[in-house]
Amino acid sequence: MQYDGILFDLDGTLWDATEAIAVSWELALQDAPDVEAPPTREHLEQVMGMTAEDLMAKLYPHLSKERHMELFDRCCQVENTYLREHGGVLYPQLEETLEALSQKLPLFIVSNCNAEYIPCFLDAHHMHSYFQDWECIGRTGKQKRENI
Repeated sequence: MQYDGILFDLDGTLWDATEAIAVSWELALQDAPDVEAPPTREHLEQVMGMTAEDLMAKLYPHLSKERHMELFDRCCQVENTYLREHGGVLYPQLEETLEALSQKLPLFIVSNCNAEYIPCFLDAHHMHSYFQDWECIGRTGKQKRENI
């Protein structure tokens, strides 16, 4: 087979940021009176990869769509700041693998995430040099399958 590049998803493929996201969402939601509890790692694992609308509807079905988006935006702001500083857990030999692959083919990331999420990964773990470009629902409004 001939390939002209490799597309990667981010969560569950390049890193596990679930624990860091849980911490950041706890910070973001601490003063939200209509949220009984922030999502746990286990809750987040069940919704990773979903669109913002689907994710929030699953986590907080009792809240309105408008409130979902308010809370999601707040959580993303705190999450992005936290992830840029703390990063996530990279999978074993990730950097060595990306180094080797990037010498042969251009690498890209496509994900259902907010516009700052992929740059947080790239910044926190100094991965910019391995990837030619990235795309996400947060920039285009299109789901991962459409962005691919």
